[in-house]
Amino acid sequence: MPENRLGGASTPPQGKTSWSDGHRGRHDSRSRRCTAVFDEHLQEFMFVSQASGLAKRSMAIMHSVLTEYTHWLRTKRLRWPDVDKDHLVDYLATLVDVDAAYSTIQLRRWMLMRLYRWAASEGLRPDNPAQRLAPLRRRPRNLGWVPSVAQVAQFIDAPDVGTPLGVRDRTALEMLYATGLRASELVGLCHHQFDQENRVIRLIGKGGTERLVIYGHPAAQWLEKYLMGPRQALIWQGAGHLRMTDKVFVHPTPLVEMRYFHLHRLVARYARQVGMPMMTPHVLRHAFATHMHRRGADLRILQTLLGHADLSTTTIYVSPMEAELLAVVERHHPRGVYYNMSHRPQFDMFRFMAACQTTAQRTACRPAARSEVRGPHLTRCIKSGGAAASPPETLAITRAPTLSSVTRDFVDKNAEE
Repeated sequence: MPENRLGGASTPPQGKTSWSDGHRGRHDSRSRRCTAVFDEHLQEFMFVSQASGLAKRSMAIMHSVLTEYTHWLRTKRLRWPDVDKDHLVDYLATLVDVDAAYSTIQLRRWMLMRLYRWAASEGLRPDNPAQRLAPLRRRPRNLGWVPSVAQVAQFIDAPDVGTPLGVRDRTALEMLYATGLRASELVGLCHHQFDQENRVIRLIGKGGTERLVIYGHPAAQWLEKYLMGPRQALIWQGAGHLRMTDKVFVHPTPLVEMRYFHLHRLVARYARQVGMPMMTPHVLRHAFATHMHRRGADLRILQTLLGHADLSTTTIYVSPMEAELLAVVERHHPRGVYYNMSHRPQFDMFRFMAACQTTAQRTACRPAARSEVRGPHLTRCIKSGGAAASPPETLAITRAPTLSSVTRDFVDKNAEE
């Protein structure tokens, strides 16, 4: 059996083909070219990783990272089973020296932890050197840009719905914002996953986990309109005949199936059209979570809808606004501007709201309404009727206003009275 430069067999274990057989995608040819640098144990590690349920994209990324690691070992004249903790630290230090991103270093650390944990369990090593690696110090995270509700509405209205392609694009954007799906999940949607009567989608997400996603009435209307005719027109335009496919979203090409890069291109096109160059499919996922959380959705519910295994991941998707944080501090802190004033009978909250400078800071409260902040992001307007009034009736739920200089002057004036 021929051996590679690492001293191991360059072919997979007996009775098996290459782990990349059957793997399709842009990483496929590169994976086949680089497989020769793996010995039989690394080949077996790839088989075990694939059998554990890793997605195809995760397998392609792992193969690329493992190939990089084996090339680094060759430059140091080392074999992967013989390294110790100091060698692993040196490998990660080379990434720090070139100012690699935190996610890049963490990905390499994840691969090393997985590889040497498997090697120790298989008896290829007496211990796991990666287990003694210190956790990485996380750099400050940029929460990124989250569009407002009005900006998302403007963006979703951008496609020309007078054409089949425009109807497909409008439906895709509606579904992204209505469900918070990942881009790969949207383009992979099939007919059998939909329960259109109950507006439910059954998804198999990362790690093979199953979840149910609910979508709203507007998205359901556009989906029905898209499936009634524009979808068949796009298939005919691309293939020249009505080709059978279970994919919901199609593209006018001979393969007819919509791909990942098709979705990114259409989002980028409409983003430029409305002057929002930072808009991506993942930004719509962030907007879905942030807008729902600001209107009272529980983080546990969002975790289920987004398909996150850890609640801490969901908190990344929810970025609070400075105005909301300021309103909470001023209302709940003992030294807040209106901590003790919102419960005073002579304090007219309607006049307080009217004193705000911008239209965005006004609320829908009636003149006789007073405001009570409930939670970190909502202001609930409750009808007031004195001591003998009927039980409180909820009128509206609006965003807490910021305290500009005008509102502060108003509060100070009322305090003097």
